[in-house]
Amino acid sequence: MKIILGAKNLFDAMSTRNSLLSLSLSLSLSLSLSLSLFFYFNLKFAFIIQVINSTDH
Repeated sequence: MKIILGAKNLFDAMSTRNSLLSLSLSLSLSLSLSLSLFFYFNLKFAFIIQVINSTDH
């Protein structure tokens, strides 16, 4: 019983650290994703404007 309790305490400590790690990981992942989406749409928008400008001339 004591071994199970010790394992549970160890698991709780590990899960707390893992949750912090996964939180920071997901945060950085979402940040990089939003940045790449932002750049992608900016490039796409710039390309569309370029096409519109070239068709005007």
